[in-house]
This record gives sequence, structure tokens and C-alpha cells, in this order.
Amino acid sequence: MWGGEQDTALQFFVAELQREHVALADEFAEMIDVSSADTLDSSPTLAAAELLAEPMTAAESTGALVMAAIAAHARDDGMDDEAVLRIMAQAAVFVARFETYLVERGAVAGVPDLDGTGPLPRDMTT
Repeated sequence: MWGGEQDTALQFFVAELQREHVALADEFAEMIDVSSADTLDSSPTLAAAELLAEPMTAAESTGALVMAAIAAHARDDGMDDEAVLRIMAQAAVFVARFETYLVERGAVAGVPDLDGTGPLPRDMTT
């Protein structure tokens, strides 16, 4: 799905976590590999490959923008590592659950996608 520089950067960061034996870092690395693979052979299941082949949703786009805003703020304000980790940890929980939250509350139509080109369908899970 993504490939290129994004996957390379993610693989670098995840490799650091793997060296530190962070829980589920291997599975996260696997997910990156599956998403950038040209075939389904590297995927543990067809469902996993299909999930990663789906386009970014509006909720994921918003999550990406939130994480980017936090990173820019942390950089510009010179936040220390501990403060960055605290806010990124909280943001990661919200980003990971945002799609489900929208479904549970009933998504609102007209949310712009990542490039700001306009409204997306009411069913934001597709």
C-alpha cells in the first residue's frame, strides 16, 4: 500500500523497538512488510493483506494530522523525550480507537480527507 520512504522510515524506528524487545514490535514490523509486499505470500492471512491494501480512511487521515501536529509542536517547543512520549502515548490510543468511535457514535458526513479535497462518504469505514 505505502512502500518507499515511508516504509523505510517506519522499519528503522520499529527495528529500534525490536532491539529493545518492546512487546509486539515484531508484529508491527511484519505489518509494515506485508503492506509493502507485492504479493500476498508475506502475509500471515489473506484478511491481513486485504486490510492493509485498503485506502486510508478519514479517521486515519485525521489521526495522521494529529500525530504530525504533535511532532511539529514537540520539535518547535523543544519538548523533552518524556513529555513527547506521554502525549504521543495518549494520542496513539485515541488514533487507534478513532475509527471505532466514529462508527459507534454515528459518523458525520462532510469530513475532509487528508488532502482536504472534500467530504467523504458517511460510512467512513470504507
